[in-house]
Amino acid sequence: MSGVIDVPGFRGTVIGTVGTMTIVRGTLHGELAAHVAETDELVVVLSKAIVVQVDGSCKNLQPGDCSVIPKGTEHRVSAADPSLGVIVAR
Repeated sequence: MSGVIDVPGFRGTVIGTVGTMTIVRGTLHGELAAHVAETDELVVVLSKAIVVQVDGSCKNLQPGDCSVIPKGTEHRVSAADPSLGVIVAR
C-alpha cells in the first residue's frame, strides 16, 4: 500500500509504516463492498460508528473499538455517517 486509497465507500491516506505494517487513516461512508483481506488487518474506529461483517457475524464498532480481520477472510464494512478510522495491515 502506498499514497492514497480511493475506492467507493472509502478514502484513506497511508500515514506511515512500522516494520512490515502499513498504517492507513481514512474515512468510510456508505458501504465498502465485500472483499478478501490480502493481509491481516486491524481496524480501529476513531469517530462515529462502523459495522464490520466477517464470516456471517456482524460487529457494531464505536469510537475506540477495534476488529481484527484475518488474512484471506471475506468481509464488508459500512458506515451510515462518514466515520474516521485507522487500518493497520501487514
